[in-house]
Amino acid sequence: MALHNDRPRLPRGDFVSGAPIVNAKQKSRPWAAHDPDAPATGEFKLRLNDYQRELLKALAKREFGSQHAAVMRVLVPAMEAALGVDKGE
Repeated sequence: MALHNDRPRLPRGDFVSGAPIVNAKQKSRPWAAHDPDAPATGEFKLRLNDYQRELLKALAKREFGSQHAAVMRVLVPAMEAALGVDKGE
């Protein structure tokens, strides 16, 4: 059985030369290359305890109509604020 370490390696220059060119702003702010209004294309599982789940359900029912809408309207602005995202970037 061959281990992954047995695979031939590319010379470092070949790997780096194939890498896309990224400016410093894109490197420090990887979200800047994406449209914030684009439709969702991915998902992740969010583990919540019973208390947190009930808070989300109540918020969704009272304000947003769905748990997804509640998370998008509360979590995304909170993440942007925490990272200092300027929508005019």
